[in-house]
Amino acid sequence: MSLADARKTTRKYRAIARSGGNPIAFRTQAPAPTFREAAEQVHQQQIIPARKNVIHQNQWINTLRDYIFPEIGELSVGEAIGAMWDEIDFENTNWTVPGNRMKGDVELSSPTITNYH
Repeated sequence: MSLADARKTTRKYRAIARSGGNPIAFRTQAPAPTFREAAEQVHQQQIIPARKNVIHQNQWINTLRDYIFPEIGELSVGEAIGAMWDEIDFENTNWTVPGNRMKGDVELSSPTITNYH
């Protein structure tokens, strides 16, 4: 595990503890799917069966692959749902959630993905 990954994990566990959760119990849970994994599952289970035209079946997922996945595809679904575009610093690959959106009014800063393509 890299130092950056260890720091990210530590921040996650501290946030869980601050919100009254149990970091040890969290560690034993199955990992949440990434936004990319969830979107691909929705595409397979709902979009493809609902559309007869192959072009229309692929249009939705291709748009996500081109524009959304490079930015937030590797975030967990919970993180991605709450993300606001103005909170993501693309130049420095960092996501900062202001305190007024966090429990305890404590700002949270988290690195985002760095390898876009």
